[in-house]
Amino acid sequence: MRKTLTPIVVILSLALHIHAQDASDTSLITVNGQAEVRVVPDEVLLSWGVETSDKVLGIAKNQNDERISRVLTLIKTFGIDPKHFQTDFISIEP
Repeated sequence: MRKTLTPIVVILSLALHIHAQDASDTSLITVNGQAEVRVVPDEVLLSWGVETSDKVLGIAKNQNDERISRVLTLIKTFGIDPKHFQTDFISIEP
């Protein structure tokens, strides 16, 4: 048993030594970095939603139009140019 075990140990030792040499030959580049930028923001993105519910579609639409009108008036009081805001979508469901 000892005669069989000795060649196995020698072969494994050589295999590990050869494998270790191959690992040291490979090129490896590791880069780490961190950055922090402190500036005054020049743009803000706001998303608003207006939701109105009523059994009668016409009433719900009129209420919704009034609420949107008030929101647009508020936006204009802040001096925001109308080209900088828009309606994204309208959805009507039963």
